[in-house]
Amino acid sequence: MRDHLRLIPTKGDVQIYLSIPREDADKLVATKKELSARIGQRLTVPDAVSLILLDSIADDRTTEVLRKMAIPMS
Repeated sequence: MRDHLRLIPTKGDVQIYLSIPREDADKLVATKKELSARIGQRLTVPDAVSLILLDSIADDRTTEVLRKMAIPMS
């Protein structure tokens, strides 16, 4: 995760603004705190979003590879 954040920084010239429900924002902040504790470094909300997207992409790719190999996913 640290390598991902180093290679794909969340600070830059382009900014993206999201409008999400308060409940989802609270969950995102909680996830950010959990991820910060896991990797032992302070994260921003954009860092947490980046790591969540990384996990989602990795999960999708794993599912696709296993499907091609005819290995059932539970």
